[in-house]
Amino acid sequence: METGCAPADSVGVQVQLEACNVLKAGLEVFYPSAMERSALLMLLLSEEESTPNMAPLLDLLLTDLAKEIMSADPGTTVKGRLAEDVVFAALKACIKESVI
Repeated sequence: METGCAPADSVGVQVQLEACNVLKAGLEVFYPSAMERSALLMLLLSEEESTPNMAPLLDLLLTDLAKEIMSADPGTTVKGRLAEDVVFAALKACIKESVI
């Protein structure tokens, strides 16, 4: 019998994506310093395989990071830039994903 509601899995995925969007939108409020944002990204990158439910959040953050890196002029300093180790870990994760 069809009730017109989305399956529980679909609702859970939608709620998870909405939560990720809220965190992304409030990233600078929840994590005001570049050091805090770097720590968050390193945590997500290091626990990527053990916590697959965080993949949508990591994808959103890495997409924003890629846009930020591509839009920055070479040689200029950007206030609030992420730590180099985080950028390299993100690049490594992106390369790994593109090979799989």
